[in-house]
Amino acid sequence: MMLQLSLIVLLAVYVAWNLGANDVANSIGTSVGSKALTLKQALFIAGILEFTGAVFLGQKVSSTLATQVANPSQFADTPQLLMLGMVSVLLSCGIWLQIATSFGLPVASSHAVVGAIAGFSCVAIGLDAVDWLSIG
Repeated sequence: MMLQLSLIVLLAVYVAWNLGANDVANSIGTSVGSKALTLKQALFIAGILEFTGAVFLGQKVSSTLATQVANPSQFADTPQLLMLGMVSVLLSCGIWLQIATSFGLPVASSHAVVGAIAGFSCVAIGLDAVDWLSIG
């Protein structure tokens, strides 16, 4: 159990690192490019705002991802499958964000997460496992 938890934490850190590498540039690029802020100042401000946003506003987004993309009741009999699927979401999103960032591609990380959850749900359970109306 401790090994699984350690792996999940490492994958979450990997995804967070890639999110920061890809998404923060969109937020601070103009401030640094216009020389309104130095890179160090912009990164400091971005770090504080990213952290406070995640802590105070991230719960609603997390709840939506956990309950409205894939139907959790479809996994009631196989919670291990749900855990494995969510670990695969972390890994695939982390790898995709790292590839996109290394090529300088601005990608929507939320789309990657939603797509990965929908994808693993379709493969694991079937098309009925995804709430298609919720994800558009």
